[in-house]
Amino acid sequence: MTINEIRERLFAMRDEKYASGQIKIIPSVEPERIIGVRTPELREFAKELYADKEGKSDVDAFLNSLPHRYFDEDQLHAFIISLEKDFDSCIAKVEQFLPYIDNWATCDQLSPKAFKKYPEKLLPYIDKWLSSERTYTVRFAVGMLMQHFLDEKFRPEYPQKVSRIRSDEYYINMMVAWYFATALAKQYDAIIPYIENRALDPWTHNKAIQKSIESYRITPEQKEFLKSLKVKTDRTANNKTGAVLYIHGRGGSAKEAERYAGLFPEYDVCGIDYSNYDPWDAGKEIYDELARLRQKHNEITVVANSLGAFFTLCADADKLIDRAYFISPLIDMERLIMDLMKGNGITEEELKNRGTVMTESGEELSWKYLSYVRDHRVRWNVPTQILCGQYDDLVPYETVSAFAEKYGAEITVMENGEHWFHTKEQLAFLDEWILSKENRR
Repeated sequence: MTINEIRERLFAMRDEKYASGQIKIIPSVEPERIIGVRTPELREFAKELYADKEGKSDVDAFLNSLPHRYFDEDQLHAFIISLEKDFDSCIAKVEQFLPYIDNWATCDQLSPKAFKKYPEKLLPYIDKWLSSERTYTVRFAVGMLMQHFLDEKFRPEYPQKVSRIRSDEYYINMMVAWYFATALAKQYDAIIPYIENRALDPWTHNKAIQKSIESYRITPEQKEFLKSLKVKTDRTANNKTGAVLYIHGRGGSAKEAERYAGLFPEYDVCGIDYSNYDPWDAGKEIYDELARLRQKHNEITVVANSLGAFFTLCADADKLIDRAYFISPLIDMERLIMDLMKGNGITEEELKNRGTVMTESGEELSWKYLSYVRDHRVRWNVPTQILCGQYDDLVPYETVSAFAEKYGAEITVMENGEHWFHTKEQLAFLDEWILSKENRR
């Protein structure tokens, strides 16, 4: 299969909605370079090309055609190399490819099988990559130490090497933080001195603690101790001119705001616990909190999750908010209520006559609530970023799309994501989503 034929196959697998999402979370890649091929399809295509012995010369020609025109070709390249079983052949191809990697996604997808089989051969190359001036070469080196040398191959000198890294590059510092968070989960006793002695720069130190606290492999006692080791920087101690208000969804709490502190290091981050789930009351409480924050801060950002996004819209406080992040937002509440009524065989007339009806699932339906939703006119003039999951069973994509079109919001869809972002992979995606938007500002 020639280079042109490979490219034609990639375009044949194009998903424009997926491409739009990729453009938003990979800011270092020009939008016109993203075709929009989903990762599982790229992996399968890589396997097909790698297994085609007769077409080996064509595949080699593709691997040698650097730099590639398209991001998806870079991704395919990474997946093909990752399948290589011979170490010497693999390392040569990795060395050839690394200078051309220009984004975190391709860097993190490159995971050669040969490295796992011959880790001792890999170490000299890691040392060389760690001293590189290229952002993604350094990131890749730290990633390889994290992937292959935190279990039975662990040695105390490895975290020493990572702790000495000092960089202004976000994608390097984020990987260093990820390394130490993973290392704390696997080698706690050996790694905790690095946190206690503040061996990392302040931002990376705090980010490593944040990611550790999110891990299920860290005990509650360890999490509490790690929280006590957070540091304040000159930027964050006294000069926080902005604030972030986190507005939780059903069953959540203001404490969830803590995980966002590391994503907004220059801001005061707080949450609100509204007293009840009636939109007229919750909206007023949110408005009052925003007004209080506005008295002390010159910039307000809202991060609203699920039902919290609906309550934010009910607050009529867009003049108090400078920008917003909506996560799985319940935007069309009328549609949700009507779907619940239909699913439980409840008519509008019945709900109006009875006032409230309890469904079999324990949801209370209220005529007053439905009437408020219909009568309340949304006023929203805030730059807004929206994150939703591909398989969100509560918020149809067309609902989010209609809102985005009406109010000029940008949408990012996580492939295979759900309504509730809670797994390690989903939370990592959420973090990268926010940070990529913040880095663009």
